[in-house]
Amino acid sequence: RAARGQEARRMSVPESSNGSPTELLASGFRRADVVRLVTQCLHSLGYERAASELVDESGVQCWPEPVSRFRAALLHGEWGAADALITNLHLPDPASRRVRFLVHRQHYLERLEAHDAAGALACLRERLAPLEQPHFALPPPDGCAAIAAAGGGDGKSGNGGVTVAGREAAPSAMARCGAGGGGSGDRSGDGDLGGARLGGSVQELSTYLLCRSVEELKARSGWDGGGGASRRLLLDELQEHIPPSLLLPENRLETLLQQAVRWQTLHAPPLTPDDVSPSLFEDVSFRHDGLPREASLVLEGHADEVWCVAFSHSGAALASASRDGAIVLWEATQPQFARRALIPAHSGAIATVAWSPDDTLLLSCAADRTVKLWNAPAGDCAATFREHTEAVTAVVWLPSGAHFLSSSSAGKRVILWDLGGNALQSWHGPRVTDLAVAADGARLLAVSGCTVRSCPLTAGSDGTPRMVTEDVHSWDETDAISSLALSRDSRAVLLNVGSQEVHAWDVDGRRRLGSYSGHRQGRFVIRSAFGGKHDGLVLSGSEDTQVYVWHRHSGALLRKLPGHSCAVNSVSWSPASPHLFASASDDHTVRIWGLPPPSVS
Repeated sequence: RAARGQEARRMSVPESSNGSPTELLASGFRRADVVRLVTQCLHSLGYERAASELVDESGVQCWPEPVSRFRAALLHGEWGAADALITNLHLPDPASRRVRFLVHRQHYLERLEAHDAAGALACLRERLAPLEQPHFALPPPDGCAAIAAAGGGDGKSGNGGVTVAGREAAPSAMARCGAGGGGSGDRSGDGDLGGARLGGSVQELSTYLLCRSVEELKARSGWDGGGGASRRLLLDELQEHIPPSLLLPENRLETLLQQAVRWQTLHAPPLTPDDVSPSLFEDVSFRHDGLPREASLVLEGHADEVWCVAFSHSGAALASASRDGAIVLWEATQPQFARRALIPAHSGAIATVAWSPDDTLLLSCAADRTVKLWNAPAGDCAATFREHTEAVTAVVWLPSGAHFLSSSSAGKRVILWDLGGNALQSWHGPRVTDLAVAADGARLLAVSGCTVRSCPLTAGSDGTPRMVTEDVHSWDETDAISSLALSRDSRAVLLNVGSQEVHAWDVDGRRRLGSYSGHRQGRFVIRSAFGGKHDGLVLSGSEDTQVYVWHRHSGALLRKLPGHSCAVNSVSWSPASPHLFASASDDHTVRIWGLPPPSVS
């Protein structure tokens, strides 16, 4: 009955709907390509029977037979079979060599995870080393016992070992490079076998033999284990070396849908009701009246110019700081923002403030050469940090909430602190005026004149962070940079530059993404910010007393908001609302911007 039913279904399909796989559809795409995408999507959604029936009816396989077998061997950890099948892919020699290296690197790491140090060493010597030129001098075959003996192991478990110098794995690399480094579009050269974090060389991989535990192995390599996502991430990395016509990229149809939706968002600001998700059944549409355009509140509490304003991460509180050294804490609840505390914080002008990750503490830095730590609810001082010898220009938390960084431009020094008041590390040299730390804690961005410096952050075995100042990369702007602001995902950064523009940059690629102009900036430090739903807006203060709002992707100026009577120095978007932000001005006030109240018919 099942066979007759399947045959009936096949016969019920019009002949014209099941044309040749090489046929071009009206859209210009090959029929076989569309079928492959749909089949892959059915597999990823768990509809295996439907996918199988589509293959039977269309005669189009999602993957060519050699690729399908190779892919299955990888996902099941059959490393010998996977190695043998690479020949059937008919890849050019450099790509074939890289693919074998990445496959056996996963094999090697899984042997270590399984406490099979002897098997791992054999893989290193017999599989990985021949792929690398020049060959690295490996331990002798009986070196496994020697390695274990060095740490009191048994020669098999791999739990013994000694601590060796090695590059700490940056947390941000785990998701991106779970099976190795090399992001999309960054193909390795002939001499680079890929995987800077997991180990791009036999020499680096050999140091993992000395890890004391599986946990240390995972921490140092940025690898989540054979039972985690690493095998599928390996497929993603292999995509860099195997043509997509053979190895279809994972979730390709979903990726194309996401790209289509994103393309539509480039044509209007992404301000839609919070409970509405993009629909696949109609084009994305937006309401321009969702942009904040009215100062609903004017907060008065400062006796001098307000230089900084910052919402807490939850959006429940707001902090503002002024030239006279005062901090005001506000309850960020509408319709009124009640003043929680007025703090005479510093004896000099306050440059900026920063909320701790859990919003219980607040840091401030000022021209009086100090950094101060405040208990946010009560506003009492918890600690004062006095290591700087000149005005402190910036302060920023690390994601753990146990450490922070501060900088002094005139003092040419960046200091890493713990909350006990200990200066753990100093970076001497650059005149740093502003700082930002990536959300994953793997990178420090520092502004120095016309240059942005990117400094890796790592953590020791005891969790103590460290600035890797010997591995700093940088890029230059066209004019002096007064401030920077990271997007929530830390992939983009805004730079306010002296040419009276705000520039958006791709942090990883170090390339400019957009430019926003129209505001005035010359004499003062002006701070910009991302805002709106999914950080789809860019806003900035201006010396002409107005607040400017641009579309992030198109660069179009959407709003120019009057209200302040003097220069607007700082803006901050509320994390709790897609329609609310604050601005701070030399007119001694903070304004809260939002939507006008609904009209009553």
